[in-house]
Amino acid sequence: MSLVCANNLVAAGTYARSVMLFDTRVGLVNIKSYKTHNSAVIALSMCGDWIVSASEDQTVAVWDQRAGKVLKKIRLYENKVSLLQLEYSNSIIVVI
Repeated sequence: MSLVCANNLVAAGTYARSVMLFDTRVGLVNIKSYKTHNSAVIALSMCGDWIVSASEDQTVAVWDQRAGKVLKKIRLYENKVSLLQLEYSNSIIVVI
């Protein structure tokens, strides 16, 4: 499981292959769930309206959290992702 916080939002990547979004202003209420991965979500990054998730299935998904949909899904062919960093100002995603 992985967690990331930005503004009043908390995103949690789960072993159930989903990203759950919580708004801290309303408590522990799941306000949205995103599911596109076939294995556990192991890394997350969030900036502005974007959430980037990486999974054990060797995919990285870029989400528009307001629209609730995937903008891009990238398949990695080498290793599993262990760290994500999203830099919104330059639209750069670093995958390690």
